[in-house]
Amino acid sequence: MNLESGAAVSALPPHHQPFVQTYRQKGYWSEKPVPDFVADAARARADTVAVVDRKGGVSYRELAEVVRRLAAGLWMLGARPGDAVAIQLPNWREFVFFQQAAVRIGAIYIPLLPQLRAGDLEYLLSACRAKMLVVPGTFRNFDHVAMAMELRARLPGLLQVFVVDPVAPLSNGCASVEEFLSQPWESEAGAAVDDCAVSPDAVRTVLFTSGTESRPKGVLHSYNTLFFGLHRHVDYFGFKSDDAVLTASPVGHGTGAVNGSEFGLLIGGKVVLLDTWNAAAATELIARERCSFMWGAATFFTDLIEVPERSQYDLSSFRLALTAGAPISPGLVAAVCEKLGARLVSWSTNCTCVLPAARPGSSPTVVRTFVLVTSIPHTLRGLSIVRASFTVATWLQWIRPGTSESLAGARTSSFAAARTSVPRKLRICFSSIR
Repeated sequence: MNLESGAAVSALPPHHQPFVQTYRQKGYWSEKPVPDFVADAARARADTVAVVDRKGGVSYRELAEVVRRLAAGLWMLGARPGDAVAIQLPNWREFVFFQQAAVRIGAIYIPLLPQLRAGDLEYLLSACRAKMLVVPGTFRNFDHVAMAMELRARLPGLLQVFVVDPVAPLSNGCASVEEFLSQPWESEAGAAVDDCAVSPDAVRTVLFTSGTESRPKGVLHSYNTLFFGLHRHVDYFGFKSDDAVLTASPVGHGTGAVNGSEFGLLIGGKVVLLDTWNAAAATELIARERCSFMWGAATFFTDLIEVPERSQYDLSSFRLALTAGAPISPGLVAAVCEKLGARLVSWSTNCTCVLPAARPGSSPTVVRTFVLVTSIPHTLRGLSIVRASFTVATWLQWIRPGTSESLAGARTSSFAAARTSVPRKLRICFSSIR
């Protein structure tokens, strides 16, 4: 696997091969080119709001136009399928613009947290061989442009830096996003963008792990591996185009980038971005934008139930609080139900992607989680890259849509026996809070 080649990384690793035919026959994976959710929604609901952030709302018509223009601009700068576009932005609309423009031409988007500084950022940009980097002018009083230009001097493969809201004149190799989008790039490369047919097995994104025990590892996701889990959420919870997702988790992390931006656009809904966590501001956004669900750490929901002004807002639209990554107390589940009128539902992480682990109809005093890790390491120039391995058939043996119980709801005493029946390459972790 070589992200430097500029060719779409679509060859499946060997451990996928025994399952591919089954996945496709059962409809878990697609063989068709990746659909363009933004363009589809623009044709069906052009004036519907697609994204809301600190600057206001963007309709699907506006988003489709910006994405096509930006994709054409990236193409004119030399971006091709398989090239990496790193995006180090807060929860701003420009993240969605670059994310969707990159995947439109088969490039790979790399979400990066804004708090990363030169040492960590250099490692990540070098590891994924980023050709382009998108940064804010400043965020939380830090000069991202100076850092980006310093890194560009050390990374010869980093050809272009884009800056959102620059506060000073920019040097060569650095472009203002606003000025770049003022150019009609689609008049020169719009046809090339429209002709792009992206394989569902090509790498769509690289999501980096936290690096708690060693250097961060990159998880390569295709459309097929990423969107299988997202489609399962649609099936389980019945999400529709009139739903709005509050995205307070950073878009520089898989939760915000995938479960916020990608998922909201998949359903043709509204992506509501909050760039700095503030429970009172989040409560106001839920009420104003009629947000119906949110993914985030349990601490987000602990903060929301403690907002003093909560009773002043109409939160009747908010029905699902999806969380993972930490123990969940039965008291929090009950409090979210009582004070926010929502169900707190646990979900499972699978190499920084998610699948539902508890159903919204479960008792509000019972939380059970099921975590399935099925990743196989690959080495790419010294970096341990993990190709996401969804053993979908195995997963569905345990978690079956349409049933009220699953392995996640089994008694703890049965976990050890169940674990031994799972293929050796899978690692199963169970936790149950009663």
